[in-house]
Amino acid sequence: MMVFAASFFLQFDMSMRTIQSRERTGGDKVECELTIVHVVESFGGGVFSFLCHLINGLSDYRHVVIYGTQRKEFPSNFETFFPRNVQFIPWEYAQREVSPLQDFRALVRLVQILRKLQPVQKMHLHSSKAGFLGRMAARLLGFSNRVLYTPHGAAFLREDISGRKKQFYILLERFADRLAGNVICCSESECRAFKEIGIQDARFVNNSCPPLQVHASHQDKGKQILIVSSGRMTYQKDPGLFQSIAEHFVGWKDVRFLWIGGGEHGAGFDAENISQTGWIGPAEVAEYMASADIYVSTSRWEGLPISVLEAMSIGLPLLLSDCVGNCDCVKGNGFLFQSLEEATTQLEAMILNEGLRKEQGKASKALFEERFSMRNLLDSYRKLYKNG
Repeated sequence: MMVFAASFFLQFDMSMRTIQSRERTGGDKVECELTIVHVVESFGGGVFSFLCHLINGLSDYRHVVIYGTQRKEFPSNFETFFPRNVQFIPWEYAQREVSPLQDFRALVRLVQILRKLQPVQKMHLHSSKAGFLGRMAARLLGFSNRVLYTPHGAAFLREDISGRKKQFYILLERFADRLAGNVICCSESECRAFKEIGIQDARFVNNSCPPLQVHASHQDKGKQILIVSSGRMTYQKDPGLFQSIAEHFVGWKDVRFLWIGGGEHGAGFDAENISQTGWIGPAEVAEYMASADIYVSTSRWEGLPISVLEAMSIGLPLLLSDCVGNCDCVKGNGFLFQSLEEATTQLEAMILNEGLRKEQGKASKALFEERFSMRNLLDSYRKLYKNG
């Protein structure tokens, strides 16, 4: 696998030497303090939210976003979520899954785009595929020391692939790390995972998000206990486990479950005590979250989930699967579980003890403000963009 990656890189390096760049940038360039080029192969979900929060928070910099495939739920008016001076450049051939021919084409196209943007002051790569191709492009174009790479849930952490494929992704990470850039993980546990595969200089900046805006009318939630989860219905998020947890509480009076979102497994749930919203806007998500009493995540793996941080920002107690990313979010503000039995036992304790829920909710909000605030994230990335 490593031989394939190295051969792929060397063949591309030789072919790129025969390409004469005839593309010119038009017009005068706007002088800014610093220009950040962001590269992402799959634009949507948590990566989209992260970029939106980061770029809006650092709007005094100039930002260029090179983006590949867009997910089905991706808003068609996505540009309106960002400052008006952000430049968006489509990245042809970029896709999430591995395809040698398509990936080679994507690499060629990325180099062409980056050549037009030269000199690149700082490039920030988001997700594993962009991280690999982007570091190859940086090496070819001679700015290896001006690259940051944030995995947002590394590919080798996936639980829906074979052990052989995991090892292949680990080899690619090690190879790319030698080419260019610094690995900046989005959680401490993801950083540990990179160190465990031999990338010892990996660092982390905790994910963050602005606190959800909650109307005062939602503070009085009444007698019903509403348990929510939020996100795409995919194998990664394990909606089947969410249903199994809910089924344990069928017949419990005034206990309801809600999944906020839609996705690949969007046909719905069978349990009579579960509702599902489908895809809704951020304002509606905030309304449902504000009505909740407990937040549950059944994810198989994560980077550091924005939805959990949003729940913490409004003081919800947490019940989270014990996986990378989730484990960083629990410290006196809820429970981690490793099995269905653990999840239902812990959830029973939370449902039956209002005092416990209130105590854990206060701890959630305090932990969010201490470790996951936007101020911390923006200050950290401002230093990284300036100093590397």
